[in-house]
Amino acid sequence: MALGFRSSLNQRAVACVMWLRGNHLASVDEKALTIELGLPT
Repeated sequence: MALGFRSSLNQRAVACVMWLRGNHLASVDEKALTIELGLPT
């Protein structure tokens, strides 16, 4: 379970980095993750 949790956090972190880089090709799911983290859109 711990590994799955860490994997989930890693995926969210990747989505954050992509958003911060202004990656307009990011998928809707990745943008939704940034919203989940409470980042400005």
